[in-house]
Amino acid sequence: MKSVSLGASQKFAVIFPVPRQNLHAGNTSQMRRASSAGETEIYMAGTETKGGNRPVAIIASPSDIVLRGLLDLVREIDDVAVGGTAADEATLLDLLQARAPDVLVVDGALVDGALGWLDSTRSRSRMLVFGSQRHVGTRARFDDRVACGYFHLGETPGRIATSIATIARCGQKQAGHPSCTHCPSHRTLQPPPLPLTRREYDVFVRIGWMQGNAEISNRLDISVKTVESYRESIKRKLGLPSAAALLEAAVSWRSGEVVMRGVR
Repeated sequence: MKSVSLGASQKFAVIFPVPRQNLHAGNTSQMRRASSAGETEIYMAGTETKGGNRPVAIIASPSDIVLRGLLDLVREIDDVAVGGTAADEATLLDLLQARAPDVLVVDGALVDGALGWLDSTRSRSRMLVFGSQRHVGTRARFDDRVACGYFHLGETPGRIATSIATIARCGQKQAGHPSCTHCPSHRTLQPPPLPLTRREYDVFVRIGWMQGNAEISNRLDISVKTVESYRESIKRKLGLPSAAALLEAAVSWRSGEVVMRGVR
């Protein structure tokens, strides 16, 4: 598999270049645009192939660089077909309404549109979410009832392709089946483990949610003094020198960032 750089997210309103013969005739969602190089035509919501018996994937991201990188990766997966791409929520919804994919590979920035479509249509598509954050954080807008997994764009192209192929080849119609808990992608829907006890982790998460000691005490049904004790223990275990550093780490963790070396 060739190396593909996904790069940092950048805002664009165009999609990938697609040869005209690969697009469905009469697709009203096609909006042709001339590329900057003048050598290709760029299509909004372009459909590359009908896919035959292969699972069909739709890719959605506001970044043209990411779309192109993921498109190259999916094209390298022998038994997965590309059903189209979208760079914004409106285009994504148009594409989903025209054709429900087997797997939707969607940027976290566009996940609300995908969730609304899944909820309103009760369509059965497996969803793989991605983003620049290292993990899903503690306030993700999706969970294992609607999403099959998560990957961050810092992963190697090979690992990203494996994640997409795993979800695309899955025998279940959508997330949420009891057997999904055995899928290697399922564990990516939770933050990685930290060297904390269950109760320490509960306190750490709530610090990241900007809850003070009194509120944490009330929510977890423990004394304020116990909360203070847990805070000191968390700082020691995570190597945090101060209360300010603890708050910063907890907020970062909530947002999907790492807080100590060795935690991915």
